[in-house]
Amino acid sequence: MSPIFLTHDTARRFWQLTTDPNRWKRSRRITWPRDTPTSPTRTSLDEAILALDKMGVMELGKPIDVLVDSDASRRHIPGITCHICKASLPENSFVRIAPGIFVASPELLFVQEVARLDFPNTVLLGFEFCGRYSVPPIRNLSLLEHQDQTAAEDFRNRGFFNRPPISSVERLSAFLAKTKRLHGKKNALDAIPHILNESASPMESVCAMLLCLPVFRGGFGIEQPLLNARVDMKGKLAPLAAFGSYECDMLWPQANLAIEYDSELEHSGERRIAKDSRKRADLAAANISVITVTKQQVMGVASMEQIARKVAKLTGKRIRKGTFGLTDARIALRKAILWDRLNRLKHERWEEQRRLTGSAQHPAP
Repeated sequence: MSPIFLTHDTARRFWQLTTDPNRWKRSRRITWPRDTPTSPTRTSLDEAILALDKMGVMELGKPIDVLVDSDASRRHIPGITCHICKASLPENSFVRIAPGIFVASPELLFVQEVARLDFPNTVLLGFEFCGRYSVPPIRNLSLLEHQDQTAAEDFRNRGFFNRPPISSVERLSAFLAKTKRLHGKKNALDAIPHILNESASPMESVCAMLLCLPVFRGGFGIEQPLLNARVDMKGKLAPLAAFGSYECDMLWPQANLAIEYDSELEHSGERRIAKDSRKRADLAAANISVITVTKQQVMGVASMEQIARKVAKLTGKRIRKGTFGLTDARIALRKAILWDRLNRLKHERWEEQRRLTGSAQHPAP
């Protein structure tokens, strides 16, 4: 069987639904363009469909996206969409998921995806690739249930599920440094300096972007924090603290400042509230100031500006004229990563409800 290389939407679905990405190793021996023809065949397509179905990532009714390296390798076979890539690709561009079946690595996929995205959504996608969460389409919930019931329940309740990162800023940068003339590379290079590792949720990513993107991009230009960084309770604090260490959602170590994102689901219940209170007390004893940020504050323009002013003051950020206020750039950023995203999620839920129940009633705006 000739090898088949899965790409674009098929690769995106594979990585979105993978709950344990560390099991897949990048294939160093694969060169691109290939020394042998990359033409997909009916047999290789059937083998790929079977493999994807066993893994629980095969969406019925969707074509298989296949990468080929020349016009001559393109094939018109029902169920296949061929994408041509004539550029030379570095090693580690593909991951072997079954004998003769390869999928685009997260780094290659990122470049392919951002070729069709604007700057804010490119950065947001980078946070997801380098973060501890995945946001698959709601229609893929049943596929996720096939793989991992816990992840599916997580996704059902929160709109995302947690898993190890599929890439990192360092891996993305290294991949881009080795590529030439790859469609989407410019968008990726523009976004890389603004992506942070280890975000634990979409709203953490949004909050970090609103605070730290440059002013001309709609942010407040605040110094980038570490995300979900560990703070050890050392010395005299160790025996007094409830835990030996804590993770801070956002941490500016030099300023001894942390932000804790307080989602309603994550921090509800008496036990959780007491745990969060003790965490803030222990961090305060370690001389770390803690600012609590809620989803409502991130959604609000004025409330987010107040938080930005506090963070700027505590980190020693010099406030320049024009930093604050509802500028055109800030409106565009919020529209891209908050308003449009939430409307899209609402529409996805409606589509899924209609598919399951046959109801055509559209949700209220």
